[in-house]
Amino acid sequence: MQNIILAIACTNTPAQSRIILIDPKRGVDYFAFEGLPHLDGGVIDDQTAAIAKLNDLVTEMDRRYAVLRENKAGDIYKLNAKLGASERLPFLWVIHDEFAEWMMTDHYRDTVTNTVSRLGIMARAAESFYSLQRSVRTRM
Repeated sequence: MQNIILAIACTNTPAQSRIILIDPKRGVDYFAFEGLPHLDGGVIDDQTAAIAKLNDLVTEMDRRYAVLRENKAGDIYKLNAKLGASERLPFLWVIHDEFAEWMMTDHYRDTVTNTVSRLGIMARAAESFYSLQRSVRTRM
């Protein structure tokens, strides 16, 4: 995972890629990334904060769909390549380490299941959001 984060950071500016990093192990594996300018909000190590961030991402995806429509672009690649676009959108990378650990908690599982599913569906449709999970690596 650390190599993937470094690869994203080395090949993209913070304006091109933003990383949301969730780690149930209190950020032990990721403390070295705390100052990384690509990191959106630091390492999230609290379930309540993770739930809030994932919900914020659903709102952001809705906003991104509006931007795509406004600019008559079918996906983020076309939008970012379009001359005169109203804005350029960075790719969003969600890295949720040890996802299965928190999914064993009833409250987290019940709250996050629909949110993560919705993000995945929205992302595949717009190709504007990527998700990495240590146990299940899925391009979204």
